[in-house]
Amino acid sequence: MGGSASWDATAGTKWALTSGGAGGQAVPTAADDVFIDSGSGVVTVTVAAAAVCRNLSFTSGSGNFAGTFAGTSTLAISGDLTLVSGMTRTYTGTITFNSTTTQTITSNTKTLDSPITFNGVGGNWTIADDFATGAARLTTLTNGTISITAAKKFSTGLFASSNTNARGITFNTGSYVELTGVSTAGTITIWDTSNATNMTYTGTNDVRLTGNSTANLRALANGITAGGSAATAVSFTISAGSDTIFSSNNTHFNNLIFTSYTGTLDNHTRNIYGDVTFSSGMTVSGSAVQSFISTSKTQTITTNGVTYDFPININAPSSTIVFADNFTQGTSRIFTLTTGTLNINGKTVSFGNFYSYGALARALTFGTSGKIIISSGGVNAWSVDGSNLTTTGTNATISMASASTKTFAGNGYNYAATLSQDGLGALTITGSNTFANITNTVQPTTVTFTAGTTQTVSSFTASGTAGNLVTLQSSSAGSRFTLSNSSGTNSVSYCSIKDSVATGGAYWQSLTSNGNVDAGNNAGWIFSAIPVIYEQASNIKLRSLAQRGRF
Repeated sequence: MGGSASWDATAGTKWALTSGGAGGQAVPTAADDVFIDSGSGVVTVTVAAAAVCRNLSFTSGSGNFAGTFAGTSTLAISGDLTLVSGMTRTYTGTITFNSTTTQTITSNTKTLDSPITFNGVGGNWTIADDFATGAARLTTLTNGTISITAAKKFSTGLFASSNTNARGITFNTGSYVELTGVSTAGTITIWDTSNATNMTYTGTNDVRLTGNSTANLRALANGITAGGSAATAVSFTISAGSDTIFSSNNTHFNNLIFTSYTGTLDNHTRNIYGDVTFSSGMTVSGSAVQSFISTSKTQTITTNGVTYDFPININAPSSTIVFADNFTQGTSRIFTLTTGTLNINGKTVSFGNFYSYGALARALTFGTSGKIIISSGGVNAWSVDGSNLTTTGTNATISMASASTKTFAGNGYNYAATLSQDGLGALTITGSNTFANITNTVQPTTVTFTAGTTQTVSSFTASGTAGNLVTLQSSSAGSRFTLSNSSGTNSVSYCSIKDSVATGGAYWQSLTSNGNVDAGNNAGWIFSAIPVIYEQASNIKLRSLAQRGRF
């Protein structure tokens, strides 16, 4: 091409068969390679009408183009695209890559400030170097595969690929998609794979939101109408902004990572197959359930001090959800373990209520000194039912911390933890459970045990203070509950005990000298004023003297 001219349907003298050659050739077709190079001169080439070509290159053996590529009309490229760093590009028309074979796009630092469409059945476009469209531009993948070279990025304002065609993105080591779009008013959908059917990701998918938005909403939609699965779940990293991140109900995420973000994660349900990390200072609040649903790996939750104020459901068979740091859920929210392993990992975690129902295999692992705080009250404060729950832990604690009345419905499991009454609201324990210890840190308080049940413990250390007794009672006056410990001595102080059987082989000391009160219908408790160990010693001495004939 020679001289400033329009790339349009008129041939004229602008097209040549060789660089710098004689003009007068036909306008390129979709089968022709187009070179706009140094032979064209430092000129302006304007796409003034719909244009097509096979390969489009701004360099050749004659040298690089140093002029301007302009225009707003559409351009369809059936082959490779090669830009050069020294050119000026003001072209803003839509570019469609429609090859059905493998092609290469080389940007050489130039931004393609255009809407981009990839639409070639069987097409595969290798992104040879960093690719960028500009923050206001949409890239649409209709058919084919975008293949990002290792350590390179594919940067666009917005991305859309919501259909049922065979299409995908190949991520090589260190490559990623960058979304730079921001909203100037209302909501902008910066990632839209609402219908993820037949969408494939090769390698580890990595999508990063870097637009520093300070208002309005950036929306993410993946698999919400069809095709949502572990295979089509996308990993998003949001690294800037103080706006709202909006994801439609049932969007499927792999990892959801926030860094240096101070905005709000909106109130919609999410399906999460990977890790979640919050950025200090952001807001996470709502009533929509967040479901962790991997079937094959460990998912890590890192909150960095942010309250995870959503209901949470762990429904992750053959997977483990682990807390990387201390965790706080809103007091009005429910944490549900449906299946999978919940690993407290030695951290202190606070749930509103804890539920675990059904017959699916599920495990609760405390680690060493792991602690669960139940911050809300009610009959479902801790509510476990069904079968196949296992618990493990060392020096673990379940703290019932609500100031309201509350129930620990244990369903007869071994909890491998101390159950601690830490909120002034009365505590009711149902089911015949096993604990490392039952204790309390508040006085006065009441602990009610369901009549006819047995709590098996390794120790029992309830204690009140003068004038602030701990009441230990049955749920039905006149019908006893049982406390069982196989060895050692359990000593309580300032407790009022009624309708209780203390058994199992251990000594159960409720000495009146320690402020304890026998409120009636008890068995196995020692309510004397003298420690039982002294009585044992006295008896041994009496027996010894008798054997010597002194009595």
